[in-house]
Amino acid sequence: PALRSIASYTAISVGAVLSGRTQLGSLQELTTAPTVFDFVHAVRAGSERPWVAYYSSQLASIFDRTDLRTGTDAWVTLEDLLGHPVADEDDVIDERVDRKVVDRFVRDLPTLPRSAFVVLHVSGTHAPYFVDPSMAPYQPWRREATWSAMEDLHRAYQNAIYAQDAELARAIDAFIGSRQDDPWVVVFTSDHGESFGEHRAIHHGQNLYDEQTHVPGYVAFGNGAIAPADERTLRTAAAGPTTHLDIVPTILDLYGIWQSSLLGPYRAKMGGRSLLEDVRLAPRALPITNCGASFKCPLDNWGMLGDAHALVGQPWDARFHCVALGGNSTIDVEDAECTRLRDASRAFFPLLPNGRPNQ
Repeated sequence: PALRSIASYTAISVGAVLSGRTQLGSLQELTTAPTVFDFVHAVRAGSERPWVAYYSSQLASIFDRTDLRTGTDAWVTLEDLLGHPVADEDDVIDERVDRKVVDRFVRDLPTLPRSAFVVLHVSGTHAPYFVDPSMAPYQPWRREATWSAMEDLHRAYQNAIYAQDAELARAIDAFIGSRQDDPWVVVFTSDHGESFGEHRAIHHGQNLYDEQTHVPGYVAFGNGAIAPADERTLRTAAAGPTTHLDIVPTILDLYGIWQSSLLGPYRAKMGGRSLLEDVRLAPRALPITNCGASFKCPLDNWGMLGDAHALVGQPWDARFHCVALGGNSTIDVEDAECTRLRDASRAFFPLLPNGRPNQ
């Protein structure tokens, strides 16, 4: 319930989800950092290793690197699903691309080895939103973004979620059924939230207020995949502050390698923790940004994420705003956590989004 992304642009957020790292650093660092595909691909149980795959209804160009395929056994993107190059995924939003990728995944399930790791990446809830008119319970709706019809746009988004839920349910049901008596785990999240007029924004990417960074997430499991003691720890951790940076550590812990000495150098560069670890955490101070070497944002905006507050800044702000997490907050707060976040921000951001020194 308190899961946050560290960006509200897909390109940056997905990079964090797959690597467990904040997306600050040079392009060389970001495009050569190992991902969850690499780590899981290296797991061994005797002479066997997991089968690793990525199924996506997004463009391959979402990643600013071409080596990710080498860490997988199967790699499917929007271009593969449609059988031709695609300049912009918006042009094919009405071709039911989420259904196509789930169809492909379900078709391949009988051939998957018993040990398999799959990332299924769907896109129908991304603007301009896929709506199936035959199953659109939220009426009236329209996909054109206008201030006068904001509620209609929001209903289009709700209808897109409704359609996507049906496809995800089909994929998850098929996956669980294919596992039979084998242990299984499903981790679900979204890359970012969405704005419908809050803070004068529509869609996403313009800021890092809570409506754009508060995301859904869950961990489901069965057939003894998670021990009872670990389940209790997971439930406790899930009730507290969590971020996308916790996903890779948790997955690696499920594979039993998170605390491996061989992972030490990589673990040190990750910004999260395993949700299966019962540890006392230091107060959170994570850099969040929609701008980086791997993605040139059209509007400078960045800040910090704490346990109960966030710093957010845009080019017209004289300083970072400190706002409480958990709603459409427009009220600046100044408390001990805000002061701590401001102090911590200087190590990551020498400049404010307005170009002035972060003092």
